Amino acid sequence: MKKKKGYTLVEIMIAMVVLVLGLIPLVKLIGDSLVATSDLGSRSVATELTQDLMEEIKQRKWDERAGANGLTAAGDRSAIGLDGGGETAADPSGKTTFDDIDDYHILRPIAEGGTGGERPPRDAANIAMPQYSKFTRSVRVRYMRYDAPTQTFLVDAGPTDYKQIEVTVSWSSGGGKGRSVVHSTIMS
Repeated sequence: MKKKKGYTLVEIMIAMVVLVLGLIPLVKLIGDSLVATSDLGSRSVATELTQDLMEEIKQRKWDERAGANGLTAAGDRSAIGLDGGGETAADPSGKTTFDDIDDYHILRPIAEGGTGGERPPRDAANIAMPQYSKFTRSVRVRYMRYDAPTQTFLVDAGPTDYKQIEVTVSWSSGGGKGRSVVHSTIMS
């Protein structure tokens, strides 16, 4: 008697189970890579948004009391924040009235006494950029002093020759995790 060649139903079911068990990790890997790719794109946009705001800030005077040459006399520097030069954080004028770099300090997080930053981010003319609505930009400006023995900059409460500008862009990733990019520089 001649046997017929082929697969039994049991063999086919076992092959299907093995195939499905092999595909589950592959599907998870594809999902994870899609989230990572999206997150990488968001990080790239956030980096551009930090650099854009940093350049906007650098276009302002170093201090409210700076003369036409941009210099201030030692001991004649203003406090950090809005300093009575006509600046306002309220719309519609907002940051278009900021005339020195430390005016941007009002854009720090609410927990630190600021406005909570920009959401959505706004361009230099204070016009909202809705295409970036998932991002929030905040700024922190602090006086720094140079410590010669350690060759480092330290936060200083009083007016010095150096200001640190720190721009942070934050957003929620595809996985729901909070993410941020920080760009910091020290100006004198």
